[in-house]
Amino acid sequence: MSWHKLVDNPKAIAHLYNDIPPLHGMEVIAIKLNRDGPMVRMEIDFPVFADHRPHRWSQQWNTVAMQLDFIGVTGLKIGGLDTSPVLDFAIQKQETGLLVEAAGGGMSIHFQCENIYIQAVTGYT
Repeated sequence: MSWHKLVDNPKAIAHLYNDIPPLHGMEVIAIKLNRDGPMVRMEIDFPVFADHRPHRWSQQWNTVAMQLDFIGVTGLKIGGLDTSPVLDFAIQKQETGLLVEAAGGGMSIHFQCENIYIQAVTGYT
């Protein structure tokens, strides 16, 4: 199952692409931990620009950025750190929620969560 079908609001990203790209080669810009939820917010950049540029986006923009909120997080493990982490994500539906794993370039992330919400999608140069 495609990752976007596992989020609460898949339309936030679905209108930008003919085929939603997998979460491979994603540059992680920031990871924020919040005790409320508990929640993990990740800001990530897609390696592929949108097929359908929204009218409000600048013609100079060449990167799609997304904020994902992972809510009800348990078992969080982060290994390694890099100045420009590019990770391949895998999200799997399980009986008790979702399993999120990402790895690449000496960094890894692993946790379970109850649900995922796309907080923002934007473009930039």
